[in-house]
Amino acid sequence: LKNSSHYIFNDYLRKIYSQGNVKCLEDHLTVAVLDERTDDHQLSLLHLICAGHSEQQSQKVTILLDKCGDDDAKRRALLSNITKNGFSALHIAIYKCEVATAEVLLSNGADPNLAGRSELPPLNLAAMCANVELVERLISAGAALHALDFVNFTALHCATYFAHERVVRLLLRRGADPNYSGGVRDRPLHLASSKGHVGIVSALLEAGADPTLADDEGNTSLHFAAKTGHVGIIDLLLLKIGAGHQEVC
Repeated sequence: LKNSSHYIFNDYLRKIYSQGNVKCLEDHLTVAVLDERTDDHQLSLLHLICAGHSEQQSQKVTILLDKCGDDDAKRRALLSNITKNGFSALHIAIYKCEVATAEVLLSNGADPNLAGRSELPPLNLAAMCANVELVERLISAGAALHALDFVNFTALHCATYFAHERVVRLLLRRGADPNYSGGVRDRPLHLASSKGHVGIVSALLEAGADPTLADDEGNTSLHFAAKTGHVGIIDLLLLKIGAGHQEVC
């Protein structure tokens, strides 16, 4: 019976905050405890709103956070709460590509660098999701360009790995280091050369990526391109290497 009542309560919260309209939320907030959480995944009321699907989600976030009044500590606690799996409300909004909701969270003080137990910086997640608008907003809010995630990738590594050229170019314009190395000294250019992303290779080279840099096993971008047979990329790399030699001479 106890488990059954918990299930009913969790389902009730989900329906109000994830699926319900503004009126339902406002009615419940008259009696709700702001730090309520579901028993299963430890989802806060803010998580539930961000996980929802309606045009009113950003408005609902605003209403919930406004209930904190002048209690900044409570507002910060809501914004920094993480789920059982290690994600913040901002993570959820980014994953769902809810730009308006993410805007409200950030404007209310959500930490753009809170990686949580998942060790996933919000900027890296936005780069994976190919959302240029969110990437721009996070950088403007102070997201660290070179924060490393659970596989020691930066946001630029992530955008490169998932072949999101527009995000790659934006990150480079905003100051991402094209030669920044991951956990095994793997560079974005290594990833792009291996995967055959010609446009991304070009963008990285234009931004100053060094094709002669090697990873921990001694492989350069040219090795990766040759191993996978990407002739066009091999040509680009050789042109860059040749130009570098001419400059030295």
